[in-house]
Amino acid sequence: MSVLEYAVGALKVKHIIVCGHYNCGAVKASLTLPQSSPGLVNFWINEIRSSRNEHAEELKSMDEDNKLPSMCEFNVIR
Repeated sequence: MSVLEYAVGALKVKHIIVCGHYNCGAVKASLTLPQSSPGLVNFWINEIRSSRNEHAEELKSMDEDNKLPSMCEFNVIR
Protein backbone atom coordinates (compact mmCIF):
# COMPACT_ATOMS: atom_id res chain seq x y z
CA MET A 1 0.00 0.00 0.00
CA SER A 2 2.84 2.37 0.75
CA VAL A 3 4.25 1.87 -2.74
CA LEU A 4 0.87 2.70 -4.29
CA GLU A 5 0.45 5.74 -2.06
CA TYR A 6 3.90 7.03 -3.02
CA ALA A 7 3.28 6.37 -6.72
CA VAL A 8 -0.01 8.26 -6.74
CA GLY A 9 0.78 10.99 -4.22
CA ALA A 10 4.43 11.81 -4.89
CA LEU A 11 5.01 10.59 -8.42
CA LYS A 12 1.54 11.52 -9.74
CA VAL A 13 1.04 8.13 -11.41
CA LYS A 14 -2.38 8.25 -13.07
CA HIS A 15 -2.95 4.64 -14.11
CA ILE A 16 -2.19 1.53 -12.08
CA ILE A 17 -2.87 -2.03 -13.17
CA VAL A 18 -2.99 -4.57 -10.39
CA CYS A 19 -3.05 -8.16 -11.51
CA GLY A 20 -1.97 -11.55 -10.32
CA HIS A 21 0.28 -14.33 -11.45
CA TYR A 22 0.24 -18.09 -11.60
CA ASN A 23 1.48 -20.05 -8.59
CA CYS A 24 0.73 -17.10 -6.30
CA GLY A 25 1.45 -17.98 -2.69
CA ALA A 26 -1.45 -15.87 -1.43
CA VAL A 27 -3.89 -17.63 -3.75
CA LYS A 28 -2.48 -21.00 -2.68
CA ALA A 29 -2.97 -19.97 0.96
CA SER A 30 -6.60 -19.12 0.23
CA LEU A 31 -7.07 -22.74 -0.82
CA THR A 32 -5.05 -24.42 1.92
CA LEU A 33 -4.50 -22.19 4.97
CA PRO A 34 -7.10 -22.65 7.69
CA GLN A 35 -8.99 -19.43 8.34
CA SER A 36 -8.27 -19.84 12.05
CA SER A 37 -4.49 -19.59 11.51
CA PRO A 38 -2.84 -16.80 13.48
CA GLY A 39 -1.21 -13.79 11.87
CA LEU A 40 -1.99 -11.16 9.28
CA VAL A 41 -1.94 -13.54 6.32
CA ASN A 42 -5.59 -14.41 6.85
CA PHE A 43 -6.48 -10.72 6.77
CA TRP A 44 -4.46 -10.17 3.58
CA ILE A 45 -6.06 -13.05 1.72
CA ASN A 46 -9.63 -12.37 2.83
CA GLU A 47 -10.63 -10.95 -0.57
CA ILE A 48 -9.09 -13.93 -2.34
CA ARG A 49 -11.13 -16.22 -0.09
CA SER A 50 -14.24 -14.31 -1.15
CA SER A 51 -13.39 -15.10 -4.76
CA ARG A 52 -12.78 -18.74 -3.79
CA ASN A 53 -16.20 -18.86 -2.15
CA GLU A 54 -17.86 -17.38 -5.25
CA HIS A 55 -16.34 -20.16 -7.37
CA ALA A 56 -16.67 -22.97 -4.84
CA GLU A 57 -18.81 -25.20 -7.08
CA GLU A 58 -16.43 -24.86 -10.03
CA LEU A 59 -13.42 -25.57 -7.82
CA LYS A 60 -15.06 -28.69 -6.34
CA SER A 61 -15.39 -30.22 -9.79
CA MET A 62 -11.71 -29.64 -10.68
CA ASP A 63 -8.81 -31.97 -10.06
CA GLU A 64 -6.14 -30.70 -7.67
CA ASP A 65 -3.72 -29.73 -10.46
CA ASN A 66 -6.20 -27.26 -11.95
CA LYS A 67 -7.47 -25.59 -8.78
CA LEU A 68 -4.55 -23.23 -8.18
CA PRO A 69 -4.19 -21.95 -11.76
CA SER A 70 -7.96 -21.52 -12.06
CA MET A 71 -8.15 -19.75 -8.73
CA CYS A 72 -5.37 -17.38 -9.86
CA GLU A 73 -7.46 -16.55 -12.93
CA PHE A 74 -10.65 -16.08 -10.89
CA ASN A 75 -8.79 -13.72 -8.59
CA VAL A 76 -7.41 -11.59 -11.44
CA ILE A 77 -10.83 -11.36 -13.09
CA ARG A 78 -12.41 -10.32 -9.81
